[in-house]
Amino acid sequence: MISIWGTFQGTSGYAKHTSNLASEVAKLTDVRLHSTNGLPVNLSQLSSNDISDNLVAISIPPYWDVFSGSRTNFNGFLVFEGDKLPDYWADIINKDYVKRILVPSTHVETLAKQATTKEIRVVPHGYNPGVFYPKPISHDIFTYGFVGGWSQGKTDRKGFDILLETFCDTFTNNDNVCLRAKLNMAYQDERKVMSELSELNLPEPDKRPKVDLILGNYTDSEMANFYNSCDVMVFPSRGEAFNIPALEAMACKVPVITTNWGGHLDFCKNDNSYLIDCKLKEYVGVDYFYEGIRLAEPSRQDLKKALQIALDNKELLKSKQESINIEDFTWQSSASKLVRLFP
Repeated sequence: MISIWGTFQGTSGYAKHTSNLASEVAKLTDVRLHSTNGLPVNLSQLSSNDISDNLVAISIPPYWDVFSGSRTNFNGFLVFEGDKLPDYWADIINKDYVKRILVPSTHVETLAKQATTKEIRVVPHGYNPGVFYPKPISHDIFTYGFVGGWSQGKTDRKGFDILLETFCDTFTNNDNVCLRAKLNMAYQDERKVMSELSELNLPEPDKRPKVDLILGNYTDSEMANFYNSCDVMVFPSRGEAFNIPALEAMACKVPVITTNWGGHLDFCKNDNSYLIDCKLKEYVGVDYFYEGIRLAEPSRQDLKKALQIALDNKELLKSKQESINIEDFTWQSSASKLVRLFP
């Protein structure tokens, strides 16, 4: 019996991780599901108010104490994007009740090893191959795609400000290109987004290349259609623990342009992706999690070059598409790795 505690509802990365992983684990063993407020979530007929000793807590470490109790097999799932863990997170993961640290990528594994000598296991995030797969969606304009948040505006780690400004610096309204951007509204409201986007360094509207901004929520099926409507996805991220959207796009055989740093390097390689140069710099913003932490700052010049190459070199784009092989990164595979950790 395994208890999984986390956020199940919504469109956040934590919610997607918890709900997808729990659904697959439930196919392999008995599962008890618990939401972050301590109430059972009826994603499975196996849900229960009881919490087993075999507990997986999918949340930030400051919340782990809530369900620690006297569990004999407490597994904390650690997710972080910077170059080191916050000091107070490191203190928590070293507490006696924590038996094992689970991480989604080798990037986070490296951070954890810097902070603890406890057992660490990589259990990657994943994708659902029954939803995310290649399908022909015709379009008559070369389309770049983006998926991510905007909760911290111009300092947000997803780097949409970098992409939008660089895209408008690379192309004009005379170019037959389009940027389709699906912003995750789990972290912000529409008025805030539009107000902050207006502050970016962009050309006048009549001189800009075509930009299609999508603010509504999408189902997984709609997201699969979104990926398949793009020729290449662009993620100039300042930091990723894993990067589920990049994986889902690649499951649809859509190559990605992304920063050469972070958790997505477990599956984004030079042969199947365009990796952008970057430099690490100390975070500047209002998110206290990253105080004193360094994140990546992608090279706008290198991004501009990658955007142009993807458009001009169709053979290279096809080669990267054909080199995508991520069959080991399904939620089913992740669930199998997790279940094998428990007696």
